[in-house]
Amino acid sequence: MGVFGVFATSQLRNIGILAHIDAGKTTLTERVLFYSGVIPLMGEVHDGTTVTDWMSQEQERGITITAASISCRWRDTHINLIDTPGHVDFTVEVERSLRVLDGAVAVLSAVDGVQSQTEAVWRQAQHHRLPVLAFVNKMDREGADVHQVVSDIETRLGVKPVLFQLPLVVDEEFVGVIDILSREVVRFDSSTKGVRTTTESVPEHILDEVEIAREMLLDAVLVEGDPLVDAYLLHGDLPRETVIEAARRVVHAGKIVPVFCGAVLKNIGVQPLLDAVVDLLPAPTEITPETSIWGSAALALKADVEGPLAALVFKRMNDLRVGSVTYIRLFSGQLKVGDTVLNPRTGQHVVIGRLVRMLANEPVELKSVGAGDIAAVVGLEAQATGDTLCSIEHPLQLEAMTFPQSVAFVALEPATAEDSAPLEKAVRSLVEEDPTLQLSIDPHTGQLLVRGVGELQLEVLSERLRIDYRLHCRSSKPRVAYLETVSQSAEASACFSREVDAVLQEAEISIRLSAATRGDGLQLLWAKEHQDLPKDFLRAMEEGFRQGLKSAGDQGYDIVDVLIQVTDIQRKNDSETELAFRLSAREAVVKALSQIKTICLEPQMRVEIVTPDDYMGPVVGDLSARRGNITQVLAKAKHQVVTALVPLSTMFGYATDLRSLTQGRASFTMQFYRYERITSSEDSPA
Repeated sequence: MGVFGVFATSQLRNIGILAHIDAGKTTLTERVLFYSGVIPLMGEVHDGTTVTDWMSQEQERGITITAASISCRWRDTHINLIDTPGHVDFTVEVERSLRVLDGAVAVLSAVDGVQSQTEAVWRQAQHHRLPVLAFVNKMDREGADVHQVVSDIETRLGVKPVLFQLPLVVDEEFVGVIDILSREVVRFDSSTKGVRTTTESVPEHILDEVEIAREMLLDAVLVEGDPLVDAYLLHGDLPRETVIEAARRVVHAGKIVPVFCGAVLKNIGVQPLLDAVVDLLPAPTEITPETSIWGSAALALKADVEGPLAALVFKRMNDLRVGSVTYIRLFSGQLKVGDTVLNPRTGQHVVIGRLVRMLANEPVELKSVGAGDIAAVVGLEAQATGDTLCSIEHPLQLEAMTFPQSVAFVALEPATAEDSAPLEKAVRSLVEEDPTLQLSIDPHTGQLLVRGVGELQLEVLSERLRIDYRLHCRSSKPRVAYLETVSQSAEASACFSREVDAVLQEAEISIRLSAATRGDGLQLLWAKEHQDLPKDFLRAMEEGFRQGLKSAGDQGYDIVDVLIQVTDIQRKNDSETELAFRLSAREAVVKALSQIKTICLEPQMRVEIVTPDDYMGPVVGDLSARRGNITQVLAKAKHQVVTALVPLSTMFGYATDLRSLTQGRASFTMQFYRYERITSSEDSPA
């Protein structure tokens, strides 16, 4: 039946590969494809020949930019695997992938252990309550220490790691892994690129270490009250299959994190990890049912092809060869080519013309897809990330998705007047793919303003316009997306009364505007007597309030963290309209803001620098000059890990500066932390 043949839902695994940048995710994914028979030859990241890093920008930079979905078969189990980016600028790819997965493999460097982005993706996995396996990669490197990584996982991630394997080291060379449960050594034949494996008994000199590790594993797996505990105490041992079944239960409950090890670049440890994915991670039928809203009631959706159709759009891609590709996860029901389905957000009825399973960017045709599976629909328009697709007869809504804050922006101008329309069309296409990108047009200059989460993301956007769409445009240097807020209160009233198309439209409201908690955005408070207004009027007022806060600060930035209390609404009965309520709400906000001064806010970034001891002084001094506030310093081997909060405005071009400071021996990661009031007048935006 092949890789894409028929399979039961219980024979399905949906997993993601998560890690800090350069931990080996993509190399691991390439080996998975090779050993499962999907590809005949293995590509390498440094050669730009891997299946999942198919974009030219990924091949040139040697990093993963977009999450790539692939599928394979292992031991009669169908595995949908998503290779996610490790760079923080593309964390949206991780977030929307985890939303539709049932488990994950976290890849860690045996030398570096838990790094900053490891913590970030781990928190994302915990937020989605995903069971995780840890794979300690690069065991062949000098300084590799699986026990130190296990300690790191426990202290920095706050979980209970349990070794299921130990490394086999002969003459200071990593040559294989020791399966703790079976008490066997697994070696990987280099002449067959690790395809052929052999097993042998554990060497005498490390038998005691293996037995101690086995006891620790059993103690972690056999929970109190489990009948297997009595059997273990009675016989002193348990069969491997019995322990695996017990381990499966505690892994699904999130009580332990099994730890495996290997060196994927040397083709060591991949097949046992695939066995663990099948043995320990859940099928869609074993996860907590997805919750949806059906009418006004919550509905638990099980992975059942006979259930109501519920598919979540988790990714859009505009492929210049294939066309518009909409990735979906079916939580319930079945979808077939030719079906007509409903998008409850837009109210549109859409026809499923072409179903495919994507192997990175290569489509494989499908006739249908069932509950629990991941696939893609080609040719669907106007479907946004987070949309639900359901049956027309049983409309329902799946939980929405949330995305990181956009804190930087670039201005784009076409190279020629003829390029203006194609440039805007191309940018809109890229913004459709990535929900963290936001497009607006400067009313004064006509420039396209594109917001994003970081400098690299915006650089890649410009490169894709040039390479993929063959459009030449001028791009400004990345700039900070400042915001403003209020620290005072003000009251205002506004009345709209006008004839439109010979119909009188009226609304009159009064508000009190004040500061809200930092990070709350816009909060609305309605008096009880106003809550029974038609929902269309309430929505119209909220839209008007948001319009009034747009670019409304003293320096022209958007106003955030505001509480608006609607204190009075004068009812106009037959002349009340949505337009009147929206415009009066906007005018009331404008009047209130005119009475008070606003405060400028700037994005603070959480920066983690890993530097050799010799350069600690210059690194710290440079951070201070950038108005950085150092929050933590950790010693790790011969390096120092410095964590600091630093204004984004001082961090553009930091990669080049850090390379110069440390002769290229330090590295850093940076992600948005929160907006804070600007404290230095010298750094206020012009």
